[in-house]
Amino acid sequence: PLKSGPISRRPNGGIMRVSLALVAVAVGVATQVAGSAVAKALSPALPSGGRLEKVKANEVPVKEDGHGQPADAEAYPVPFTRRLELQTPPLTGRDVYLLRGLMARIATEPSSPIPSRVHEDSARSTAAAAALPPCASVAGCPFDAATAAQLRSVQRALGVPSSGVFDPATAEALLRAASADHFAWNGTAPETLGYKYLVRCPVSANRSVETTCTLHAGNGTSMYSFTARLHGASVLPPPAWPSFNSSGAGVNQFTSDGCTPTGLTEFDLNSPEDEPKEFGPYPVNRATVGLEGNFKLLLTNTADTPRGGILMHTGEWACCGWKGPPAPMPNSIGCIHAYPESIEAVWKLLTEELGVTVRENTNGKTPYPYKSQGLLAVELTP
Repeated sequence: PLKSGPISRRPNGGIMRVSLALVAVAVGVATQVAGSAVAKALSPALPSGGRLEKVKANEVPVKEDGHGQPADAEAYPVPFTRRLELQTPPLTGRDVYLLRGLMARIATEPSSPIPSRVHEDSARSTAAAAALPPCASVAGCPFDAATAAQLRSVQRALGVPSSGVFDPATAEALLRAASADHFAWNGTAPETLGYKYLVRCPVSANRSVETTCTLHAGNGTSMYSFTARLHGASVLPPPAWPSFNSSGAGVNQFTSDGCTPTGLTEFDLNSPEDEPKEFGPYPVNRATVGLEGNFKLLLTNTADTPRGGILMHTGEWACCGWKGPPAPMPNSIGCIHAYPESIEAVWKLLTEELGVTVRENTNGKTPYPYKSQGLLAVELTP
């Protein structure tokens, strides 16, 4: 039977600790194989695609391009901060990686919500002709001649000047057109894919609206529902922790400290974080390897993963003026926040009824050294 629990409001970030080099290599290979199998078993309509560890709330986030802030950075929508064009040697960085991943959606996905002209055969074939697959990692993703050619094609589809130069107008249009991943869980029982549990969290575009997440057993049965908040920072840099009562959509998913990504990722139970005030005293669930949608684009399980440290956890927020349920929880900086009693309940259900093991917390190190035991599905609802 469905157990109704307290309801949470907003996510936060996380960390990890353990360095088993040989195990990491072996499990890293196994994880990629498992991830590929899951992707094939799930929603085929989704495009192929994949922050670094959580930045403390009183610190300025690392620049997304990794090259410092250029003079015209303010003109670009985050996570982009600079002009991208052909250079020698080619430009690289998280911005190039994200550009390639988002462009691939427009070039290959007819359902992309972009201007109607892209659905005309001529425009679509032109975009497909220049299509490049998303890069596997940031390090191996240059802005080369093929990228410039694809960009010109995508710019024509988006209705902006086809210059082959990634400028602010193109960045705005690309984020509007390709941010939504259209991921939806198809009802597959987690155990058929090799997992012991699934957490599903529907979200609205306005992340200040709290949601109800549900824990499912390996056979798909609903076990426990709880309120959660998946709202990232409202502004950058984030205000001093904890930040309460924000409104609006929050910083986008592709930016460090932004909203919790949508899509599907492997999920695993880790021992408690070292900072109970910020993360609570209970074991946390950690997003480890992105499998579908924006999680696949952003959580690559490599040292240069665009995002990381995404946890489902609580906090000792009473220290800072929180009145308890149903008062809004603080912003999550990319994770999933839930009430203390909810996180405790999930931990006990996982370990006592589903046979899930509490892994030693790895403090964000990659590749993740264990075989993940669960899945997290975050789905955008109308």
